[in-house]
Amino acid sequence: MYRMNLAIACVAFLAGCPSVAQHSGSSAPEQVRTPTPAELALEGHRQGLLATPGVLEVVVVDEGRGLHASLCAESAARGVRDREVGVPLTYSVAPAPLPSTCGCSHEGRYYRPSESYSVGCNTCRCAELGQATCTLLACDVSILSKVLFPLNSSELDATGRAVAVTVVDILRRHATMRVQIRGHAAPNEATADDLSAARAAAVRDFLIAERVDAGRLEMSAVGAAVPLFSNPAKERRDPAVLRVSFDVIAP
Repeated sequence: MYRMNLAIACVAFLAGCPSVAQHSGSSAPEQVRTPTPAELALEGHRQGLLATPGVLEVVVVDEGRGLHASLCAESAARGVRDREVGVPLTYSVAPAPLPSTCGCSHEGRYYRPSESYSVGCNTCRCAELGQATCTLLACDVSILSKVLFPLNSSELDATGRAVAVTVVDILRRHATMRVQIRGHAAPNEATADDLSAARAAAVRDFLIAERVDAGRLEMSAVGAAVPLFSNPAKERRDPAVLRVSFDVIAP
């Protein structure tokens, strides 16, 4: 493989160039060749590729007619392929051991150390050498508990508070979870819409009193519009209808 000579690098950075005055002795001073515009453009492309995430080294090949990039991982090739360099560009993954500056791959994408990415509902933070630390949330978590109320009442009794405490525990274990508190009422309850709203508000206030962040809670009241049973008579009689349910908005 062919690398740019010192003269090209000197012109690019305008410093550190050897001069005729630096030579002594009887031998004739070495003449420094001025790089051509094409050579300068190629060096600019090489420097740009070196700044691409996951690129370790870029060398000039084919006597100045192409570039070859050495990568941390195959996933870094996307950033290389997307660059227009005006000459043939090849790449390969560097052999082990890789330097500590190499990052992580996930689903065909490359992430530099300290960058974060999502895996389902979890967040991963890339460390060095392809290692990452991730949260361990259960992405399919749901809250099946239902807080029940007496007929024509929105007051939390001891049984309702005990169920609400289990919801508090779930929210504490899943610190980013957001839920919608949905109030329901039976069709034979007076002012079913208002009653369902009051039930949802009672549960929300209980959760907030237990130090659940209010920003994680949303509230809706559906009255008797979402029946629990297909049998209308059972819907009017069964105490399970007098409830507040929970929908996970974000895990």
